[in-house]
Amino acid sequence: MNLQSALAGGHNLQHSGNPGRWSGGTCYGDSGGPVLHGDTLVGLTSFGTGGVLCRGNTSFAYRVDIQPAHDFLEGIGLLAP
Repeated sequence: MNLQSALAGGHNLQHSGNPGRWSGGTCYGDSGGPVLHGDTLVGLTSFGTGGVLCRGNTSFAYRVDIQPAHDFLEGIGLLAP
């Protein structure tokens, strides 16, 4: 949805936590889960804001498609240089 909101700041991406009316999307306990664009991992779910029982929730994910993330993942051996 957005890469530049007040909570995104370039290192996070904002996405819909609830694409359906009453179900789907992210909710409590989903932190660390994947955010996919097609078959490509672009982020890891970090936190959400919004509604009761996750309805109307907007989620934020830490981006893994940027160089600082690649540097960190390489440094701990989870990504080949």
